Amino acid sequence: VESTILVGHPAEEILDYADKERCGLIIMATHGRSGIRRWALGSVADKVVRAATQPVALIRAKGARPDVREAGILNRALVPLDGSKESEAVIPYIEELASKLEAEIILLQVLERGSHVYAGGEGGTIIPYTDAEMEPLKATAASYLEEIISLLNSKGIPTRSEVRVGAAAKEIINLADETNSDLVAISTHGRSGVSRWAFGSVADKVLHAGNTPLLVVRIPETGTD
Repeated sequence: VESTILVGHPAEEILDYADKERCGLIIMATHGRSGIRRWALGSVADKVVRAATQPVALIRAKGARPDVREAGILNRALVPLDGSKESEAVIPYIEELASKLEAEIILLQVLERGSHVYAGGEGGTIIPYTDAEMEPLKATAASYLEEIISLLNSKGIPTRSEVRVGAAAKEIINLADETNSDLVAISTHGRSGVSRWAFGSVADKVLHAGNTPLLVVRIPETGTD
C-alpha cells in the first residue's frame, strides 16, 4: 500500500495520476441517495467514471449492505452481455476477480421485444412479438451465453446464465437485486475529445438507479469523434 496527496481538482488529479502510474483499476466510494435518484453520484465520482480509461469500481457508501463482512465481499457477480465482442471486454476482469475470490458469475442477456410494423393509415400499426415469436431469439441468446459459460467453467469458475426480455437497465437492476449479487460488471464505450464525459446509456442508468456496486470497463472508440 502506498499513499499520495495531490492538490488540484479532485477528478482531474485522480484521472491524471491513474494514467501516469498506469493504474489498472480505480476504486471509489460514492454517496447513495434515496427517492427518484437512488444513486445520485457525487460530482467527483461522476466525472471519474465518465472520463477514466481504466476500469472503475464504484461502491455505494450510504445504504451499503450490513452483511458484507459476514457473508464476504464478492460471492456473486452479475455480468450483462449483449452478444457483441465489445460487451465481452469485461470478462477478463471479472474472471480474474472471480477466480481469486471463488465467486459465482451470473451472465445476463436482455432482449428487447421485437415488433411487426404494418403500413396503413397515418402512422401504421405496430404489433409486438408474441412470447412464441421471442422464443427463437431467446434460444439464440442462451446458446451464446452457454459458450461463455463453458469457457469460464473450464477455468473452475462456477457460472450460470439468464435471458430476459425487456428494458436492459431495468432487467439488470432487478436481477442484481433478486440474486443478491455483490457486483454488477459491465462494459461501456468510452469517448474522447469534446464528448469526454459521455457515458453509455444502459451503464449510466444502472449506475444511477441500481443498488449494487458497479464495475465499469471502458471500451475505447475505434472511430473518430
